[in-house]
Amino acid sequence: MFPPDLKHFLQPWELVLRMKMRNKWSERLLQYQKELL
Repeated sequence: MFPPDLKHFLQPWELVLRMKMRNKWSERLLQYQKELL
């Protein structure tokens, strides 16, 4: 769908977004665990 160079440009952003999502999820899980304890 994208030309290769554009794909290379988009990839880091995708990684950053995924990392942010993962951080949010891990924070949620930690809060949830604390509430359970």
